[in-house]
This record gives sequence, C-alpha cells and structure tokens, in this order.
Amino acid sequence: MRIWQKLLLILLVLTLIAVAILTWGSIGSAVMVLCLISLCSALLFQKFLTNRDAGDYQMED
Repeated sequence: MRIWQKLLLILLVLTLIAVAILTWGSIGSAVMVLCLISLCSALLFQKFLTNRDAGDYQMED
C-alpha cells in the first residue's frame, strides 16, 4: 500500500474506535466493533492470499 492509503486506513480505524467508544452500550458500538473485526479479516485476507509473491505458486523440483 502507498503511504496515503495507510494514512487513510489508520484514520478509518481511529474513527471506528472513537465512534465505538462514544456510543458504548448501544447498537452503534456493536456495529463499529463488527466493522473493525471485518476490517482486520479483510486486511489479513489481502496480505496472505491476494498479494502473494508470484514465486509462491511455482512447483519446486
């Protein structure tokens, strides 16, 4: 990822955390926490499955 994409991602995560804290005890906080969980899983999926090295798919002799 480029530096501006990382900064936007960090801003998004901080905003989700702030909204979850501000709306604690309501359905809004549960939604924000679920958004954070799905964001983490999407980032892990991107890191380990989508952005793999091309050499990972080659068979070794």
